[in-house]
Amino acid sequence: MRDLLLPPTASAPRRVLVLGDSITYAGGWLVALETRLIQAFPRRPIELLNLGLPSEMGGDADDGGEHARRHGFPRPPLSERLERVLDAVRPEVVLACYGMNDGHGGAWNEAWFAAFQDGQRRLRAAVARRIAPLVHLTPPVYDPQAPKACCDPSYEQVLGRFAAWLRGQAAEGWRVVDLHLPMAAALAERRAADPAAGFGDDGVHPGEDGHWALARGLFAALGDQEAVAAPSLAALLPQRLAGLPALVRRRMELRRDAWLAHTRHTRPGLAPGLPLAEAERQAAELGAQIDALVA
Repeated sequence: MRDLLLPPTASAPRRVLVLGDSITYAGGWLVALETRLIQAFPRRPIELLNLGLPSEMGGDADDGGEHARRHGFPRPPLSERLERVLDAVRPEVVLACYGMNDGHGGAWNEAWFAAFQDGQRRLRAAVARRIAPLVHLTPPVYDPQAPKACCDPSYEQVLGRFAAWLRGQAAEGWRVVDLHLPMAAALAERRAADPAAGFGDDGVHPGEDGHWALARGLFAALGDQEAVAAPSLAALLPQRLAGLPALVRRRMELRRDAWLAHTRHTRPGLAPGLPLAEAERQAAELGAQIDALVA
């Protein structure tokens, strides 16, 4: 997994496209991943391009208009923008994290599960046409005990079945990294110490601790046991690199907003971002600050 993400030399950065929903868009687990890779491999540059889109689902399941009634717009499917994004970004590797929105927050539904499966297969076919490796990430957990839990009480079981199906595809040659079980284990550990503990108010969108639990799932796949054992990103960094995550986040969000606009997403309500050329110019300046910090 590590060599899949990192280039063999410093001659050019490896461009890794990350697709997903609002949890990916928020980017905490990606900031942790990129920060750790920069810290551990400063001479093997990587571009983690976060194009997560809030509300997006990996499949095309119709929820009967429920999302539109609640939020004023239908839930966007990945298929609407996938080809545009792949053609514009031209990634060398793709990470994709879907499932949280594919069950529409409801009880088990066979048609929605089939749509999730079909969406993952279509994603694989589209990426394969570009001759790029694809890594499927299992969906995060849903916490029905969250104070403002917003989904069906059985929704965690729904997501668990989505995650189990993805894990099973590894036998068919799919690259799959499990984030669901490590996050569930981390939540159970926190709740054993404090029954009121959790990862977020609504059970869907994790805070900083939840994003760290997701990142630890990726660190396990990378074989980075030091990072897996760390209680937080801050605890993993020496004092001289304490400012690194903030620089990584600024660059990630700058490029995220510009690239989402450039690839013409259709979801209402997002910041428009800078013109792509200007965003990349500013991102390069941040990159120089990052390089100076880790030198």
